[in-house]
Formats: sequence, structure tokens, C-alpha cells
Amino acid sequence: MKPPIRLNRISLCCAAAALMAAGGAAAQDRPPPLKLSQDVAVTYRYVMDGEALAAAAGIDPDSMVGQAMRDMADIQTRTLRQASTGRIRSENAGLVQIVDPRSRRSWQFDTSPDAPGGRVVFVSEGEDEVGMQIEEVAQDPEFLMRREAGVDTVAGQDCTNWRIQPHDDDSVVWAACFAADGLALRIRLESEGMTSVQEATQIDYGPLDPALFSPPADWPVQPAIE
Repeated sequence: MKPPIRLNRISLCCAAAALMAAGGAAAQDRPPPLKLSQDVAVTYRYVMDGEALAAAAGIDPDSMVGQAMRDMADIQTRTLRQASTGRIRSENAGLVQIVDPRSRRSWQFDTSPDAPGGRVVFVSEGEDEVGMQIEEVAQDPEFLMRREAGVDTVAGQDCTNWRIQPHDDDSVVWAACFAADGLALRIRLESEGMTSVQEATQIDYGPLDPALFSPPADWPVQPAIE
């Protein structure tokens, strides 16, 4: 079982980045690194291009299934970040994923009363399994950065737009808007003709219960099945 929102899983398949000029700024210019002075809870709205998704899956967009995909409702997720440890908790309809970027480990479990897998924690370890957060990608020299003009506002917070892409793959592009503390407030992904957008709708800074950033201690732990 894994939460359906997996924007944090970004492949590290790229060669070292070369320098590239962009609007008078060198490619080594990057968004501000993530430095949270306090915990934060962010509610995101996730929008997927259902028509493009159906086409990519070979489904007739005018069929019943295709129509359902085209009419998909926006998904709402909640992401909690612990400033002291860097841990991240993502919640979506009872599904929970806790990521520890420092140890490259994640835990996934279902808190729904009727969870099909029962009360089990699935653990993943390693760079390839856990992936990277977009804030980490923004600091990785294996990705090219280009700052876009102007300042934007998302959920009442100012942020700056950056274009991000792998050094050797122009088919995948992220457009992310980063706040002054390095938090990504909007992420637009374009890949293989499909577009998805994850945008903050509410941002709340303040202390969070430390217990939220650890899996249930009395639940059995099993390796995640990819």
C-alpha cells in the first residue's frame, strides 16, 4: 500500500550538470535551500490532466472509463514537516507516508478503519526506493535550474518560480515556486505529454506533535513491495 501522490519520487539518472546561462544568471544559481525555523502543515490541491492520462493509457477518452478519468476530481493532501529532523508526513484519505530524508527511509500505512492490508507498516529504504523531495532536487547539481521572471503568490505566501529539468532529459520539466524559506508551494510537472499540478491552498506554521513523524510503534513492520 502506498499513497497515490508520489511527487517525491524523482529518479537520479542524470549526469553531472554543465553550466548554463539563463537571463544573465548562471545555472549554479538555485532556489533558497530549505531552512524551516518551525514545523509547518501544508494542504495541497493536486490536479491531474485526466484526458492526457487516459490517452497515455490507450483508453478512449469518450468511453465510460475515459470520461471518468476526464472528470476526475482534484485530490487534496496534507503534508506535515518537522523542522528539527526534516521528517515529512503526507496524508491522503487515511493513507500515510512518513519520509526521513536523512536516513533515506520511509514508512507507509493505512489508518482507515477498513484498511484492506490491516494494521501493518511498510518500510522502504535507500535512495532509489525513497526518492527525493523537490526541495532536494532544487539543490542537486545534476539538475539544471532557471529562474523565471517575477514573484508569485500561493496561499498568501510570496514565492519565486524556477524551471527544473534533468541535465540530459528535456522530456521532464518541473516548474516550482519556492518561498523564502525554501518550501515549494506549487509544483507543475510536465512529462510525456501529461501535466500535473500540486499547489498549496493552506499553510500553517507552528508546533506539531512529534508522534506524528513516527509510525505506530505497536504495528508490525514489513518491507514494502514495489
